[in-house]
Amino acid sequence: GLVYTFGRDSCFRPIVILKGILFHSKTLSLDTMLNALFGLMESVRKHMFLPGKIENWIVIFDLSHLSLWSIPLKKLKKVINFLKIVFTSTLEKLIIFNPPKIVSLSWSIVESIIAIIN
Repeated sequence: GLVYTFGRDSCFRPIVILKGILFHSKTLSLDTMLNALFGLMESVRKHMFLPGKIENWIVIFDLSHLSLWSIPLKKLKKVINFLKIVFTSTLEKLIIFNPPKIVSLSWSIVESIIAIIN
């Protein structure tokens, strides 16, 4: 599926997974993706949030099987903006899972520079 829940983290926040490879699909329109995302997120908010206790979620973008050049950045930006506008202040953490190798390499270089400075 394009988007699904994975359960909860140790603080009982819902975990939502977005499959990046399906954002690359030409058969699914952006409107269809946003409708699916809205439906699931609204269901999660309605059934998995507890007012005053659990009011945010963790979103994981799974970028498996995507290279740096095949990541649909325009669609991902629109999805992130959609989440930001429609579900204000509900994102606890955004995790990029299985990023392309070049991103991991770039981050390790930046991380080593930060370690040297500190």
